[in-house]
Amino acid sequence: MRYARSTFIVLSALIVTALVAPAAAAAAELPSASDITTQTVSIPELVAASNAAAMAESRAVNTLTWHDTRIAQARERMVLAESARARNAIEDVVATLVGERSALASNVAQAKESAARAQLALAEAQAAEAARARAQAIATYGLFPVAGANEYIDSWGFPRSGGRRHKGTDIMAAAGTPVVAVREGVLTSGNSRLGGIILWLEADDGTRYYYAYLEAFEIGSGYVTTGQVIGYVGSTGNASAGAPHLHFEIHRPEAVNPYPELQLMAR
Repeated sequence: MRYARSTFIVLSALIVTALVAPAAAAAAELPSASDITTQTVSIPELVAASNAAAMAESRAVNTLTWHDTRIAQARERMVLAESARARNAIEDVVATLVGERSALASNVAQAKESAARAQLALAEAQAAEAARARAQAIATYGLFPVAGANEYIDSWGFPRSGGRRHKGTDIMAAAGTPVVAVREGVLTSGNSRLGGIILWLEADDGTRYYYAYLEAFEIGSGYVTTGQVIGYVGSTGNASAGAPHLHFEIHRPEAVNPYPELQLMAR
């Protein structure tokens, strides 16, 4: 009888250890919110911090779920226990587990907060980097002239009627799609048999940009800023009515192939 009692006590202790110890260990591994949200200096570091925070959140949630499962299992064993002594022992285990649950739930809340902060810090850094890269692209190459869905190929030098060669890039887009100033500069407008409604934009560095086949212009003359809407895609001049597009040229001072620069312009 004495042996049975001691065995029961040992088994009860093992139950408590098996159910409680892993939860306590997992809780000890959780980083604090301040650890996760410490300011970093690069996007790769922020990505690493965000990944670590997400993993910590997952561990915390899994630990709490596992803990709740153990509580439910212990309560089931308590109902099935054949003696009052066994029920009392398991009840002690349940009380211990329930007592620890609030700490684990707090760890989950902390982990979720840390993950959210890390993700926000990463998103803000990525947005700032994208804005910086775009500003740099605009400063170096300018802003893409068509502000809408479009397609274009490198058609520089393609043959044209009358023995001419293509001196620009045709940017295919729906009629009425806004056309914008690729850089700051002075704008002038005109009309010709070949180009239809046209605009010339002379940038501050002397580069001249030619826009042709416009449906209409929004601004006919004056100083414009980068990104300002100056006209709309059309099919005037000798352009096909069924294929509206912007004929775009770059002159320094002679015409140069605009395709490589269009590839690098900011959108």
